[in-house]
Amino acid sequence: MSVVAHGSVYSGHNEQRGLSDPYEVPKRMGIFREVPSRGQLTVEAIVQRINDNHERFASKVARKMKTEQEYYDARYGFDGAAPKN
Repeated sequence: MSVVAHGSVYSGHNEQRGLSDPYEVPKRMGIFREVPSRGQLTVEAIVQRINDNHERFASKVARKMKTEQEYYDARYGFDGAAPKN
């Protein structure tokens, strides 16, 4: 028996964009089943979390790159200037 399952947490993203129901065919075929979701996590919630944390992560990466550059400058004597003759 074939079944198409979908969690009960649903954002309605397709309807908001004017798109058709992606589960229309399985519903007509009688093989669509809604499964109770354990949490409230949606694609939109994940994207929002990524956007909310973008600046924090970008700042963290910039700090790490700076410290790594300082380490290599100190360890190998790089100062970014052209070599002296």
